[in-house]
Amino acid sequence: MRGFSLLEMMVAIAIVAVLSSIAVIAAVPGEAALVEREARRLALLIEHAAAEARASGQAIAWMPERGGYSFWRRGEDGEWLRFPESSPYRPRSLAGAVAVEGARVTLSPYGLQGPFEASLRTGGAQVILRSGALGRVSLERIHAD
Repeated sequence: MRGFSLLEMMVAIAIVAVLSSIAVIAAVPGEAALVEREARRLALLIEHAAAEARASGQAIAWMPERGGYSFWRRGEDGEWLRFPESSPYRPRSLAGAVAVEGARVTLSPYGLQGPFEASLRTGGAQVILRSGALGRVSLERIHAD
């Protein structure tokens, strides 16, 4: 009978393990990519919320929180309420060690109330979000040297 020796099997397993490790490391996004992805998502959500506030005539607020951020709307009694989990504006947790900084901003039916600026950072990567005159949110990437 012909078969594989124990040594041949161990070499094959070692090769598969090394290749698997390389694939896992390559698939995990770096800090800069993680911050970039979260910043793009937040910018799109803010732009969409601003458009929805204009279309509905109801103000929407955005506020950073520990480990994430949330969007708020006024209830029937006039109190600010978080959007429910089923909404696109549900409270969000940020991936990894990404932190968000900024002040609460209200997106009124008539546009932003004051300039908007927030930043997302982790390690040496940072992205600053700024509002434009027409409600567009721009991203500024800052790389630590």
